[in-house]
Amino acid sequence: MTDPDAEVHWFKLLNNSKKDRNYIMFAPPPDHNDEDFQTPVWVSSFVEHHDHWDVHTAGPIYAFVGRQYGDTKTGRVEVENAVVAWIEDDSEPPVFDLSITSNGTPTLEQTQAKSPTPGAFIVKTGPDFPETDADGNAYVVGFGKTDGSTKKVAACASRVAKKDQSITVKPVVQLHFFPSDAKPGDFINYKKIVEAGTGHVDFSDHLDATLCYALHKPRDEDRVFAEWTLGYTKEPPV
Repeated sequence: MTDPDAEVHWFKLLNNSKKDRNYIMFAPPPDHNDEDFQTPVWVSSFVEHHDHWDVHTAGPIYAFVGRQYGDTKTGRVEVENAVVAWIEDDSEPPVFDLSITSNGTPTLEQTQAKSPTPGAFIVKTGPDFPETDADGNAYVVGFGKTDGSTKKVAACASRVAKKDQSITVKPVVQLHFFPSDAKPGDFINYKKIVEAGTGHVDFSDHLDATLCYALHKPRDEDRVFAEWTLGYTKEPPV
């Protein structure tokens, strides 16, 4: 089996937009369902003009539980417990039970059951699931990926968990670059941002590639608008 800590994908953003900017990366909502799932910023960084930002991540997809602070439009999410859902083979993803410990910490326990849907793990809650903590913050479930710079799992999508639910999470393994001042965990408007134009990273047509270059550059003489150019390579990052 592949080493779960091995870095498998690298991303290099090149800022040639004529401005110093803060950039974010984020993923599409599971199964492209942005009605039930919120989209948080996965990672972010400030990048000066003519500078670059290197991002990398390991192979596993993680199921996570955590808490939502604020509402589903302008709030943010924090990961508290994460478990590997799969590394390479997503044909029979696991089913997890979500419970809350006596001190209010959300935990995931993998069961013997398997999801009937390839690529989609399941999180279940019971009839006594509390839904919120003592301060009224909602418990959430979702999927995440490791941020190579911290080695910690960061949220890619989240959804508020309710009593007696069976939540199917089918990650879309793609990413987007976009200039924004949002921070990791902050919720963003996925549809609005994608419609504005992003650097869309999709390795599905480049299965042998390990590195994606994303160039952000102006597309008009007034430098009001910018466009993205992406390229993929099998060469290791430098």
